[in-house]
Order: sequence, then structure tokens, then C-alpha cells
Amino acid sequence: MLRLLRLPWLTSIAIAAIFSYLVLLPMEYGQFALLPQLHTAVRAFFAAGAILCLLRKYVRISSGIMLVVAIVCGIMQRTIHHLPFALLATGYAVLWFSYVPRLPEIPRRADFSYGTYLWGWPVQQTVVMLGHVKAPLVVFAISAPTALSIGVLSWFLIEKPALRWKDRRIAWPSWMIRLVAMRSAKPVAPPEGATGVISAEQPG
Repeated sequence: MLRLLRLPWLTSIAIAAIFSYLVLLPMEYGQFALLPQLHTAVRAFFAAGAILCLLRKYVRISSGIMLVVAIVCGIMQRTIHHLPFALLATGYAVLWFSYVPRLPEIPRRADFSYGTYLWGWPVQQTVVMLGHVKAPLVVFAISAPTALSIGVLSWFLIEKPALRWKDRRIAWPSWMIRLVAMRSAKPVAPPEGATGVISAEQPG
């Protein structure tokens, strides 16, 4: 695997070929249903992300390219080729949104991203199950602020207090230290044909 990573172009071509065969080609012929074959689509686009990582110094992200991608995606909207273009355009839009716009920085003392990430999925499932909401944009509109709010509470009530303990040394009770030492000092099994018992203790 490490040898493949040293050949990024060859690895990327191989991943792209598999991606095209499993996902893009069936989409072109209308033989790919996104929801029933969602696991294949997710793996394929994860592989596409791996290609972008391998060739990241060659990938150009700009507003001009984003505009062209959006126009092409709009033109293909009413054709049988709309699904692969829509998915690829969405992936590029995520990269564009991550690197191009100058968004306000989140203060380092208040990092709500991890809690929001952890609670995002269960909140979405709760909205779908209890609210019987299936429209993706409606689910996002409800779950995003809810998950962010829980992420804020998680930061102040759980994560921030827990971080105060990361550099502290725990004073283990002496009986626990002796118990661990006794359990670690097990006798070594003798080799085949040997007689007697070989102790784990070395002669002085």
C-alpha cells in the first residue's frame, strides 16, 4: 500500500478507472439507482477524495472553475447525464466552499466543531424518525442549528472541562500498582524438552 502511495498518478488512474466502472458508467446508461446502491456510491466518492488528496498539489480550486462547473451542471440537468455531473459538482463545491470564501474564524477558545460533528447524525435521524421529515433541505434546516446548539453545550459542559485534565497525572493507589506488578511478573513457559520451571526473574 505504501508503495502505491509513492506512485500517485498510477494509483489515481487505477482508482478513477474503478470509480468510473462502478458508478459513472452505470449512471450514463441509467443503470445506477443512487439510494439502493448508496454504499457503492459512498465508497466511490471516498475514492475520488483519495485521488484529490494524492494529487492535491495539481488540483486548482477557484471561483472561475466553480462557475464553469455550475453552468455545465445546469446544462446537464435535463439530460440523462445529470446525476454524475450533479454529484461531481457537489464535491467540487464542497472544496470551493472550504478554501475560497473568507469566512469568519471561530475563536480557538470555543471549538464547537467536534460536538456538532458528533451530534449531527443522531439529530438528523431523530428529525427523520420523529418528525417524519424526508426532504433533505428541510432536514438540514432543522438539524443543523439543533446540532450546533448541542455542540455548544457539549463544549462548555463536557469537552472544555475534560481538556483541563489532559495534562494532569493520575495518582494511582499503591495497592493497584502492586497488583499490576504482580500480574505482569508471570512465569515464562519452558521450551519443549526442558525440565523444571523457568522463572521470570533473572539471576543477579
